[in-house]
Amino acid sequence: MQLIVLGMHRSGTSVLGRVLNLMGAYFGPEGVSTGANIENPKGFWERRDVREINDWTLHSVDCDWNRVSRFDVGALPERTVKGFGERAEKLLLEMDAHRPWFIKEPRMCLLMPLWRRYLEVPICIHVVRHPLEVAHSLNTRNRIPLPAAVALWKRYVSAAIEGSRGLPSVVVFHADLMNSPWETVKSLFAQLEEHGVGGLRLPARMEVERFVEMDLYRQRQSGVQDDEFEDSPEVGLFKRLMAQRSIDVDLGAENAVSARALLEFEAGLPPVRSVANARASSSSALVENLRAKFEMREHDLREKLEESVQRARDFESMIKKMRAERVALEADMRKESELLAAREESFRAEREKLEIAEAALSSEHDRFLKLEEEFENTRAELLERIRIQDGEYAETKRLARARLGDVTRLTRRLLASEVELAVLREAGREAAGRLSQAQSEHRVTENALRESLGRSENELQEMRSELARIYGSWTWRFGGPIRRLSRVARRLLSRGPASDADVVRQSALFDGAWYLQQYPDVARNGVDPLEHYLGFGCEEGRDPGPNFSTRNYLRANADVRDLGMNALVHYLRHGRDEGRKLC
Repeated sequence: MQLIVLGMHRSGTSVLGRVLNLMGAYFGPEGVSTGANIENPKGFWERRDVREINDWTLHSVDCDWNRVSRFDVGALPERTVKGFGERAEKLLLEMDAHRPWFIKEPRMCLLMPLWRRYLEVPICIHVVRHPLEVAHSLNTRNRIPLPAAVALWKRYVSAAIEGSRGLPSVVVFHADLMNSPWETVKSLFAQLEEHGVGGLRLPARMEVERFVEMDLYRQRQSGVQDDEFEDSPEVGLFKRLMAQRSIDVDLGAENAVSARALLEFEAGLPPVRSVANARASSSSALVENLRAKFEMREHDLREKLEESVQRARDFESMIKKMRAERVALEADMRKESELLAAREESFRAEREKLEIAEAALSSEHDRFLKLEEEFENTRAELLERIRIQDGEYAETKRLARARLGDVTRLTRRLLASEVELAVLREAGREAAGRLSQAQSEHRVTENALRESLGRSENELQEMRSELARIYGSWTWRFGGPIRRLSRVARRLLSRGPASDADVVRQSALFDGAWYLQQYPDVARNGVDPLEHYLGFGCEEGRDPGPNFSTRNYLRANADVRDLGMNALVHYLRHGRDEGRKLC
């Protein structure tokens, strides 16, 4: 691919040339470049042979890079066109051996119609800078009046657009390249790939940002506003290019004022050196060139001096600001010192309080150790008493259960006797002949059974009285707190599963207050409601709370009744998980 960089002088074409070189595009052999100078310290990236061809073509019709008002590329003499072709064809033949390559030379904007005759696959890269920035730069470097410089910009940009119509083109704006070099280079690389340019690489960000320095961005638009050019055709063309980012724009009308200013500027220029008298005037040209370089050097030094003066002023302002900040900082430090002294005094007072509190804490700690020792002694004593009371309670409960068993057995014997009596009565009716004797025997048997039943009832009454006596005894009542403490101790010391009492106590279905209110005999005897329900209440058909019916649960679950297991304990441990209904 053949990359042609088109742009007005002072528009950033040199920076773009270096970017293309970083991408890997061929520039030329060693020594072909025009080199660098104070005007462009990064190098122009222009080939001397390309510039010589362009200068020869312009000079042949008494024109130059800054004398273009009467230049018409379509009206060039045949000998000029032929001489251009011979030189350009030879140069391009040598460069085509190194594709992709690029050529960058601002005069190509004016001569693009001639160059494209000898290009096979050209891709044009238009570099566009704001016309006022270019005009101020030309005014600084070449003393060109602003109106003439603006007209010169319009002539170059318009010629570049007209000369490259129909060719693949990319537009790069100088401000984007300087303000966002990495993003702009990435976009350019992507667009060139879209146009089928191969053999290039995307440079590293560091490479791009080290080469593109903002210090070289002089005459920025923000500092060169000129109201008289704001509505000019040149600024209008630039805005259309910015909006569309394409060369397919309307070039607009010519600015008569700028065109006249350009003609007046060209009229004051010395005659163009033709090819015939170039050698004769080489001496004067050298002097003129040295004078121009001296003027440029003087201008650059003046600019640097102004920058140094401004920096000195900025430095003085910074010193004043730093002194003011130092005074404020010293005042803040004094305040901080005062605050620090107050905090130290407060810290000393707090430390004294802390020492007093530590002494009090030490005393309380000794007292706590004594109380802990007393607690351990009391705990051991209580555990021993609980052990004794548990033994007595277990023995009493065993005796009560034994007596209840005796009552049950006597009741069953009574029932059996009644059955036997019925049998005897039936036998008496059958043995009418022995009625008197049977009646006598019956009376004897009946009296014996009644005496036996009376004794059983008396024994049952005595057991109930004994149980009431136990519940009402001072030992039972005194042992209530001990029994509760025993339960707490057993829960603290036990590492096994929870007891039945713990399971029932933690359940919302057991209501101790309700149990005592519902069964006043338990409350009257001072019996613990939980112990009473687990020991006797369930067997007696009593309910542990308003939301659970012992009789209904046992009636609905015959297997629980046959096992003799406490109804509420069975529901909490097994029945709830088995999905049994709460009765």
